[in-house]
Amino acid sequence: IDFVITITMRRILKYCILFSIFPGISQSFFAEPVKRALIIAIGDYPDSLGWGKISSTNDVPLIMRALEGQGFKEQNITLITDRKATKSGILNAMNTLIRTAGKGDIIVIHYSGHGQQISDDNGDEIDKLDETLVSWDAPAYYNKGYTGDKHVRDDEFGELISTLRLKIGTDGQILVFMDSCHSGTGTRGEKPVVKIRGGLDPLIIPELESVTPGSATTTEKGFGMNEAPSGTRGAGGGMAPMVLFAGASFNELNYETLDENGNGVGSLSYSITKVFSEMEEGMTYRTLFNKVHASMSIVAPRQTPMLEGDIDYKVFNGTVVEQEPYFSITDILNEKEIRIDGGKIMNLTTGDIMGLFPAGTSGIAGVQPAMKGSIISNENFTSIVQFENNHNITNL
Repeated sequence: IDFVITITMRRILKYCILFSIFPGISQSFFAEPVKRALIIAIGDYPDSLGWGKISSTNDVPLIMRALEGQGFKEQNITLITDRKATKSGILNAMNTLIRTAGKGDIIVIHYSGHGQQISDDNGDEIDKLDETLVSWDAPAYYNKGYTGDKHVRDDEFGELISTLRLKIGTDGQILVFMDSCHSGTGTRGEKPVVKIRGGLDPLIIPELESVTPGSATTTEKGFGMNEAPSGTRGAGGGMAPMVLFAGASFNELNYETLDENGNGVGSLSYSITKVFSEMEEGMTYRTLFNKVHASMSIVAPRQTPMLEGDIDYKVFNGTVVEQEPYFSITDILNEKEIRIDGGKIMNLTTGDIMGLFPAGTSGIAGVQPAMKGSIISNENFTSIVQFENNHNITNL
């Protein structure tokens, strides 16, 4: 017995020595998932490039506070601002994040800065325009010979996100915030009270006019972050869930708002911080977004925030919550009547009883509605619901 124990202890000692010689092996076996974040904030653009100054760096303490409140440690939050956030600086930061990330990590990427559309260079956009992040060294206007190499195109950014999703695997999650314009067409000509994060015409590059839509595989709007990176084989499974919150749709301006001290801040950043401070356990990304949307409808009513991705996962949790079917309010007709986006085609009929629930409610089992009403008239795709009492709805 003594002999067997001695041999066993020697074997254990041998493996302990191996782990001490190769610490990377032990870390890969026993490393716990980490909450990591990358914050990119650009507001002090060079005057020579044609961009106006914006208040992006004021977003940083808001987002830092929101993340730290969710268990993100300062040493795991990378921040690059202004002149450090050149095109190469942003790509280097993304690649560093990819290298350091591990299986099951929870990752947040936040961008505050200008946004712009630019001539598509590979035929994957129906309107022949890519959405871009405007890095610190990207010009606002076309100069002869410039082909977009300083802008961070949606294709490029999306491929990095996809690589990161593969690295952290299905047990991880990625949440992306974009507090910027995607183009400058929504309300151009209006003189805003606060600053706009973008707002210039799309950057048209004559050298790329020959690129025609349809030569690539993707023709969807957005940043393409649900696509697997090129060159991977069978990567569709094994990718981490990803969710994108965008401050405005691809054809809208993104306005700043003012915080409680009168400082200019991003409307999305402000709303995120407000909602994160009130977040409840078990909340899904769909619910979180609806609360952010409700806040933005007050502080930035001229833009439409957008939600993409795996939205029914719990926030920073690998559990999926099934969303029961629902109808949304499209119009407030009077103090007792609303219009909803469901009608005869959806099997709704006059007299049906409808319950009113907070936006983002995933299911109604055990949940009492705020009030009940009935359908008094309907068409193919819309219905009018009437409540017995005043509904007091001011925010769709």
